Amino acid sequence: MTTDPVKQEPAPVLGRGGMALLILAALAAGWYLFGHSLFRSGHLPGLGLTLTQWALMAGVLICARKKLRFRGNWQGVMLLILALLLGATYSLFADDVMRFLNLPVTVFLSAQAVFSLT
Repeated sequence: MTTDPVKQEPAPVLGRGGMALLILAALAAGWYLFGHSLFRSGHLPGLGLTLTQWALMAGVLICARKKLRFRGNWQGVMLLILALLLGATYSLFADDVMRFLNLPVTVFLSAQAVFSLT
């Protein structure tokens, strides 16, 4: 008779803290995206989206810090740089049409950068 070894579930990539950080950042991004036109307080219109995207990327990279591979992974580093630069365009060109057209591209490019680096 052979016994099956006990199968262990892999540890989740984000823990509870990482998931809470991601949910809070997503709520802040949604509030800023849809609540921005209601309350104009004299700041640059696209600055909040840029900072939110950068904060999301920082939070995801912090949560995945054990699995990151920067050495020899130039494609992932370039995708990360492109995602951060694309997020900076919100501050430079604060146009509503560009915001909605650019948002899916920024989200998918950011996700691809993280997947490539991990």
